[in-house]
Amino acid sequence: MADISEEGIIDNVDGDQSDADEAEEKAVNALAKEYKQGRKFDSDAYDQYGIDRAYASGDSGKNWASSANLIGTFIDILSSFLYARDPDVSASAAKNVGGIDPDNVAFAETAGIIVSRLWKKGRLKKAARKMVRSTLSVGPGWLKVIMTHETRVDPVVQTALNDLEDNVQRLELVQKQLQDPEGDENLTDDETTVKLQEMELLKVSLTEKLEVIHRSGLAIDFVQAENMQVSLDVDSISDHLDANWNANKTYVLKDNARSQFKRLEKKDFESATIYNQIKPKKRANDNVEVMTFGDNNNKNTRFQKSTDGGSDKDATEFVCIIELWDKRDNHIKTFIEGVKRWAVPPFQPNFATSRFYPYFNLSLFEVDGARHPQSLSFRLHKLQDEYSSKRSNSRLAAERSIPGTIFDATGVTPEDAKKVENAVSMEMIGIKSMKGDDIRKLFAEKPVAKVDPLVFDTRSVIADMERVSGVQEALSSTVTTQKTATEAKIQDAGFNSRSSSDRDTLEDLLTDLSEYTLELAIQGVPPEQAQQIAGDQAFWPADMEIEDIITLANMEIKAGTTGKPDDEKLRQSWGVLLPLVQAVMREIQAAQLTGNIPMAVALKNLLSETFKRLDERIDVEKFIPEGDPENLQPVLEEMLNSTGVKPAKVPGQTSAEANTL
Repeated sequence: MADISEEGIIDNVDGDQSDADEAEEKAVNALAKEYKQGRKFDSDAYDQYGIDRAYASGDSGKNWASSANLIGTFIDILSSFLYARDPDVSASAAKNVGGIDPDNVAFAETAGIIVSRLWKKGRLKKAARKMVRSTLSVGPGWLKVIMTHETRVDPVVQTALNDLEDNVQRLELVQKQLQDPEGDENLTDDETTVKLQEMELLKVSLTEKLEVIHRSGLAIDFVQAENMQVSLDVDSISDHLDANWNANKTYVLKDNARSQFKRLEKKDFESATIYNQIKPKKRANDNVEVMTFGDNNNKNTRFQKSTDGGSDKDATEFVCIIELWDKRDNHIKTFIEGVKRWAVPPFQPNFATSRFYPYFNLSLFEVDGARHPQSLSFRLHKLQDEYSSKRSNSRLAAERSIPGTIFDATGVTPEDAKKVENAVSMEMIGIKSMKGDDIRKLFAEKPVAKVDPLVFDTRSVIADMERVSGVQEALSSTVTTQKTATEAKIQDAGFNSRSSSDRDTLEDLLTDLSEYTLELAIQGVPPEQAQQIAGDQAFWPADMEIEDIITLANMEIKAGTTGKPDDEKLRQSWGVLLPLVQAVMREIQAAQLTGNIPMAVALKNLLSETFKRLDERIDVEKFIPEGDPENLQPVLEEMLNSTGVKPAKVPGQTSAEANTL
C-alpha cells in the first residue's frame, strides 16, 4: 500500500520501490550527471583558481630565498578603492508624456529608502568586498541574493538566519536520534546524555521565545568561484543569465543536513558522499602545496572525500548540497551528492523576478573567446616570479659576499686560529708562527665575487606590475624615484581612468542588483512594513506586477559612490564650486520673485550641466530655493505698487489670477 507524503511524493511502506520513487531517482541521476559533466568540463579552470589564489596569498609553492607578496598588496589597494562603502541608491520617477505623476515620485523615493535599508540589513558591504577580492584573485566573483519569507520554502543560503525555526529543526533531529532503537549514530551512554542535555536547552530557548519566529529579509551570500557552475550551453560564464541553469554547491555538516531536509531518511544518507575538512597548513614558503579545486583532483582542496584517505577517522563529516536553478522549467532543484532522492521537492522561486537567477557575476578581466575571465593574479604571476627571483639572488649574493679571513693552516696551530676566530673588539691576540714567517703572510682577506647592483634591480619589474595592475607608485606608499608634479598628475589620471572602468563594471552589477531587490521587495515587503522603514508618507502599492515597476521608477547607482573618497580633491573642487552655487542661487531666487520662471528653470539646468561637466555627483535640487506661490504673492504686490511693473505669472497661478494683480 502506497502512502502520499506531505511533499506529494509517494512512499511505499512495503519497501518496494514505487513508480514515483523510480521516476524521482532517474530525474535526480540525470540532473546530477549533467551537473558533473559541467564540473568536469571546467575542472582545469577550477584548478587555475587554486593557483591564482596561492599567488594572491603569497604561497605559490616556490621556495624563494626572499619574496614580497606584491600581488596581494595590489589586490588590497584595488579592493579598498573599488568598494569602500555601500553605494547610494538613486530612484527617480519614470517620465511620462504630459508630466510626472506625483505617485510615481512618492514611490521612487520610497523604493530608494527600502532598497538601501534591505542592503544594509543584509550586510551587502561584507559580501560585496569578498566578491571584488574574488574577481581580482581568481577571476570571477559571485553573489547570491534571495528574499526569505516566513511562510514559504527558502532556497539554500549560507547566511545564518539564527531564527527559532532553525532550533525547531535541531530539536526534531535530536528527538529522532534518541527515539531510534538501533541508535542512529550508535550513541554511547555519554553521547546519549549529551543529546538529552542538548534537547533540554533547545526546549528552553523555544519556550522563552528568545528568537524571532522566522527572520525574513534579504539574504546576501558570497559564493566561492569554484563552488559555482554554469551550464555548458553558453560560451562565457559572464552570460550566465542566458544559461539553461546555474548551480552552486555548499558543504554542510551531515547532522545539520538531516535536520534541514526532513523528507530524507537515515537510509538515504547512507549513500551520501562524505567530505572532511582539510586542516590548514602553516603559512610558509617551504614545501607549500598549491590548492586546486577541480572535481578530478581531490588533493589539497578545502573539503576532501573521506574515501580518498588522508583524513582523520574522527573528522567531522560534511555532505555536499547542490542547488540548481533550472531556467528550462523555472524550478529550483536541490540534491545531495550521492543521495538518490531530492533533498527538497523541486519548487518555483517564492518571488518572481525578471532575471530568474539570484546570482550576480563580477568579471573585470574578461578575454574575448574565453569561457572564464582572467584574474589580476594570473596577469601578474610571471612578474611576481621575476621579482622574487631577483630578490632571492640578491640575498644569496649578499650572503656569499660576507667578509672573511683565510690563513695558512700549515703555519698556524689550530689553537691560535681559534683565538683569531673568537677575538672581540680591541683584543690583543698572541699567536706563534709554526714556521717563523711574517704573520702578515699567514693571513689574507677572503676573496668574494663582485656584486653588480643593476643585475638585481627590481625597478623595471615593479614598473611593469604597476602598469599591468593600474596601481600607481604613490598608492602603495613607496616612492623609488622622484617625480615631477606633471608626472604624478599623469599617473593619477591613469589610475583614475583604470579604476573608473572597473567601478563602472561594478556599478552596472549593483544597478542590476537594485532593480532585482526592488522586484523582490515589492512582493516580500508588506505596506505596513514599508511605512515602518520609509515613514508614514511612504507610497508602496501592494501586489504590483514586476512588469509594472519600470513604469513607475528607474533604479540606478550614483556613479563613484562605492569607491574610496578623495578628501583632498573634494575639498578643492568644493572650494571652486561654492561661490558658483551661491551666485546662481541668488539669481534663481531673483528670477522666481519676479515671476520669470523660465529663467529660473534655465539657470537650474545650467547649474546641473556645470556639475555634470565637472564630473561632480551633486543633487542640484537640494540647493535651489523653492518658490511657494502663497509666499510670493505679497512680494509681487509690493513690487507692483512700488514700480508699476507687472511681473510674469507665478508658478501655480492661473492666467486670471495673474491678471488680478
